Amino acid sequence: MKHYCTLLAAVLMTTVACVPFENNEESRGNSFLSSCFLMNSSASDQPSAASITTFNPFTSELTTNAFSLANGAPLGNNVTDALEFSDKLFIAVSGSGKILNVNKLTLTKNSEIICEKDGETLSPMRLATDGTSIYV
Repeated sequence: MKHYCTLLAAVLMTTVACVPFENNEESRGNSFLSSCFLMNSSASDQPSAASITTFNPFTSELTTNAFSLANGAPLGNNVTDALEFSDKLFIAVSGSGKILNVNKLTLTKNSEIICEKDGETLSPMRLATDGTSIYV
């Protein structure tokens, strides 16, 4: 029974990580438009080691370090959440105290929000939306 629960949890987590996509020629040709995003958190002793791996189920293409490849810079340390909002992907990077606003089709960084209060770096953990705004 324990193995079935573990398998079910793994399937659900993978399904949630997938961006909804259409089965058409345009989406099959764009590796990020039709991809599942796997957020890989880093170990606490490896700063800036978090990454995004993409998998395209139509082409079976797997791209490791997709964010770094698209931006020429590391993602940061300890990814804790990601939220799709319109044509953007917001990524909470708690170990680096920032939220990234990324183009979900290309994974290029649009902007970055540094989370701090009174000069102290905060660690954003979870993201939520009501359809019009993003909440941390």
